[in-house]
Amino acid sequence: MAAIQVRFFCDDKFALTVVPYSQFVEVGAGPDGVDDVVSAMRDIDGVELAIVLRGLENGEIRGNVRSQEYFDCSAFAAGFGGGGHLRAAGFNASGDINELAEEVIKRVQATL
Repeated sequence: MAAIQVRFFCDDKFALTVVPYSQFVEVGAGPDGVDDVVSAMRDIDGVELAIVLRGLENGEIRGNVRSQEYFDCSAFAAGFGGGGHLRAAGFNASGDINELAEEVIKRVQATL
């Protein structure tokens, strides 16, 4: 069984996890099963920003963005066509989840 892996960037201020839909199928869970993961990642000491990218059954990708003090989640999500609040936002995307993850990492590194 595959485990959720969290990767850290930007001197451990940014935590990212990527969960393809195939992983949900493998363990018999739905994509909503990671809703609390992004908040738990944000609560790790030293983490300012946490993002979870998860594959959905329809082939889309859902990005959940949470921050602590100074990162504007809403502005970041808007860059991917989403929105939300200052400390919690989200977006939907299409394409390859790993390519999206690399784009997210680049954009975070440019702003964090």
